[in-house]
Amino acid sequence: MAAIKPSSIVIMFVCFALFGKSFAGHVQVDRGMSLRDALESLSSGDVVTIDPGFYNTSDSCNITVFADNVVIRGSGTLETIIDCADQGRHVMLEGNNISLVNLRMQNGSPTVSDVSDTYGGCVLVRGASALLDGCHIENCFAPTSGGAIHAAQSTQVLTLQSVRIASSSAYYGGAVSVTPGTTLVMTGRSDAMLVMEGNNAAQGGAVFADNCVVEVIGSVQLTDNSAAQKGGAINVENSMLTISGDVTLAGDSVTNNGAMGGAIFAGDSTVVVEKGAELLYNEGPNGGSIAILG
Repeated sequence: MAAIKPSSIVIMFVCFALFGKSFAGHVQVDRGMSLRDALESLSSGDVVTIDPGFYNTSDSCNITVFADNVVIRGSGTLETIIDCADQGRHVMLEGNNISLVNLRMQNGSPTVSDVSDTYGGCVLVRGASALLDGCHIENCFAPTSGGAIHAAQSTQVLTLQSVRIASSSAYYGGAVSVTPGTTLVMTGRSDAMLVMEGNNAAQGGAVFADNCVVEVIGSVQLTDNSAAQKGGAINVENSMLTISGDVTLAGDSVTNNGAMGGAIFAGDSTVVVEKGAELLYNEGPNGGSIAILG
């Protein structure tokens, strides 16, 4: 058997390093490419940059991201715009520790094939953790929960940082809904606030949480959200809600006769509102700002 020359070994190693997919990489998506093809073929650790553009083809929505530890980054909420035209949700996150950064996503609604697909008009989180940072979500709808974002029971931590969610709706959580066992962290900075405005639901105009921990921290505004029944801005059930920092809940309301909690409804929950937070001009038949039951 002939011996392999050292130079052959070097060539074999270089080829594997160049063409093997065993390391994290950078993926650049331009306007002419399929978002679905790019995002559904990611490997763990990949970083995606989506070029400026208006992405509105069928390949831009109903995407599932399977890989763990990936970052999907737009070029800014005025630059990278993904519009689903009410023909599907934008993305389902199956992988763990996925970050969506600086994207504008609008007009999302799940394509309802069965009752299990009525959650998360824009983003459905099914992995252990997810981060949305600097994203803008608008005009999204889900028939059941999470007009913009829904975290399923498999999700341990959902972090929303300096996002804006507007004009979205669902039965539970017009902007966001989270299910038992999830910790929801909502945070913003003075130069990049977290804003939820003009969202509506039957319960939890902006946020609905059941058996969860909800932390609202830093520079946050929840304004002009509404619910028919409970919690114009926030509805927590059997949960722990902490509000701290420069947080404002203003102009939120509940509308039905007998509705409770113009800004916040807490059922069998613990609510801590620390000094510095403001609840202003919220309205409801029972508890203009806060209603606590149980």
